This record gives sequence, C-alpha cells and structure tokens, in this order.
Amino acid sequence: MTKARSLSTRIEELQKRQAELHEIEKQLRARKSIEDRKADAHRKIEVGATVESVLGRPIQHNELDKLFFYLRDQENRGQYFSRAMNADNPSRDTPHEDHFVEACFGDGECAVGVLPVGAL
Repeated sequence: MTKARSLSTRIEELQKRQAELHEIEKQLRARKSIEDRKADAHRKIEVGATVESVLGRPIQHNELDKLFFYLRDQENRGQYFSRAMNADNPSRDTPHEDHFVEACFGDGECAVGVLPVGAL
C-alpha cells in the first residue's frame, strides 16, 4: 500500500511540476511576443525614417498610397525594388545609377558630365 501511495504522490508532484513549467513557458512566450512586436515596430520606424531621409521631408499619411503604388509599379515593371534590396551592394547594382565624371583638357579646362550605366 505504501508503494502505491508513493507512486501516486510522485505522479501528483510531477503533474504539479508540469503545470508550473507550463506556466513558465506561457510567460516566456508572452515576453517573446512583446519583444517581437517591439522589434517589428522599431524596424517599421527605421523604414519610415529612411523613406523620409531620401524624400527630404516628412511623408504625409495621405502619401502612403503613392508610395505603395510606386513600389508596386517598380516591381511590376521589372522587380527593380526587390532586385535593389536583394543586391549585395544596392548603390552599385541598381539599373538607374549614373556616374559623374570630371574630364580635364590640356588647356587646363575641366568639364563635369554624367556617364550612363553600362558605359564603364
């Protein structure tokens, strides 16, 4: 009889421990969810700041549709946005990058011009 009671006691202790571990897991998952949401919000803020930096002014809420359609159109026309984002060095691999060059002549005069992509 003591053996049976001992097994029952052990089973109860294990069930109690299992419930405690389940509660700890639940708390950890909730904490991870909060951290993930914070990281996602931070990433979105950085993307918005980058867009505003390139635009040179704050983007207005009513301009978000313009941005969306512009990016979508770039994708539809040739996946320019995703190719630029997936390139190892986007500033050099984008198809619209022109290079500014300066040429100096024998008489000391210099001229600045634009060398189109593919001319190098």
